[in-house]
Amino acid sequence: HVKNISAKKTLDIVLNGLNIDIDYRYYNEWEWLSKEKLFGYIKGKSKIEKLLYDCNIVVYLGGDHFLGVSKWFLWLFTCMDLLCLKRSGKQVYLVSQSMAHFPNYIRPLIKFAFNKLDRIYCRDTMSIEELKRLGVTDNVSLSSDLAFLPLHSEKELKNINKRMGKSFNYTTFTISDLWRLYSESENEFLNKICKILKGMCNITGLPVYVLSHSCTNSEYYILERIKKSIKDNNDIKFLANSKNIPPLELFCRLTESLDQAI
Repeated sequence: HVKNISAKKTLDIVLNGLNIDIDYRYYNEWEWLSKEKLFGYIKGKSKIEKLLYDCNIVVYLGGDHFLGVSKWFLWLFTCMDLLCLKRSGKQVYLVSQSMAHFPNYIRPLIKFAFNKLDRIYCRDTMSIEELKRLGVTDNVSLSSDLAFLPLHSEKELKNINKRMGKSFNYTTFTISDLWRLYSESENEFLNKICKILKGMCNITGLPVYVLSHSCTNSEYYILERIKKSIKDNNDIKFLANSKNIPPLELFCRLTESLDQAI
């Protein structure tokens, strides 16, 4: 599920070289809900069911979709979406989600649906704690947006290697706009990102693959500027260069179960 045309281009780059077909469904197609369409969806007669009939894995891309500010029908429809996909035998992964402040009326449904998923990759520790309070723990991992980690803590710095996934031979970093809060200018923002990337290489001893925070042209522009600033560092790779990208496992940060499924 993708939000815009640029997201489609991103997936095309990341999945380059894999012998799989990708269907894209845009976010604005979900902005409706009626009794007839909902029951048509549940019974397997809707467009989405036909679209996904032949696929084995669904990666559900988000952002702040699972925050308490979301409208009630988005919560309901998303949960029905996930459950229907699981019922039809798909592997379903949530990637790069912020999840918090679940309304009381939707918590039982969220708990039921999320515990059915193959893996949930949150981008912040707050979301992991919220899911833990909800009763969703066994299938939850932390993804790579370090802007949401309390990096002032020496303990967190020492555990970055563990949190980012010791079983991988690389780590990832998502450039979040949150870093702008700590910068007085655009140049300072870019310089901080460069220092963070070099620091990650030193701390983990692993190469770093850089992902954009979103799929807009402005985010790609930031990637290109940072790429030029640290062009002499061979341990830092960029999403914009498809030749340096490991395929699906880099983008999704998924575990061995996804590799085996592919």
